[in-house]
Amino acid sequence: MQPVKAILSRARVYALGMRRGVVNVDGRELEFGIAGDFGIFNGWNDPVYFDLDGNGVFSRARNSSERYRVYDGYVTVDGKNWRFDVDRLGEKISLAPLDGSYPARAALDEGAVAPDFSFVGRDGAEHRLSDYRGKVVLLDFWGAWCGPCRGEAPHLVDAYERYRDAGFEIIGIDYKDSEEAQLAFMEEFGMSWPQARESDSDRPIHDLYRNWTWPTHYLIDEDGVIIDFNPRGGKVLELLEERFGR
Repeated sequence: MQPVKAILSRARVYALGMRRGVVNVDGRELEFGIAGDFGIFNGWNDPVYFDLDGNGVFSRARNSSERYRVYDGYVTVDGKNWRFDVDRLGEKISLAPLDGSYPARAALDEGAVAPDFSFVGRDGAEHRLSDYRGKVVLLDFWGAWCGPCRGEAPHLVDAYERYRDAGFEIIGIDYKDSEEAQLAFMEEFGMSWPQARESDSDRPIHDLYRNWTWPTHYLIDEDGVIIDFNPRGGKVLELLEERFGR
């Protein structure tokens, strides 16, 4: 099968550098969008959108199942995998069929079951996200080098102290810190919840959740369902107050 190409007119430029078009994939017209900066559209972190559910709209939220990055490299359409390539100047996108099996892309939208993962905590024991079913869990992707993470830490500590006994838990996923830097940050703010630690070369949880931005939060209910993406500042506390009623 020959690669499928969609040609975009330079005139069809949308806000924030967004361009949209339609590509025919196995007889299906699939709407897509690409976005870039300074006229370049194929940077490894540039977003690519596919209207997979056919509703005429694709969410631009970072956790959307219809939002990809150039580095993702392939999209699954109706059960088939296609490699996509974006032209540097945003004039076309190409799709080519792929053979073989590829890992399923986790759904991270609100209402989806949060993908399970395991980690070895600072206690040396192995934990799984699913071990915390029955509790409301906040996943906190953070780093000691991250200025906004420093601003978020007091809010998380406040929420944890107020609602831990009511059934609230936090799982921290630290990125790119030495063990010493991680511990120093935790001790500075009094962060006593379970913690994982990942690096550039070993980041399975970050990859599963497609995260390249810090801090990032997922609030997950007692059944393991994502109920809010990236609540920041006092919003975590507001959501817990609504849920626990105090």
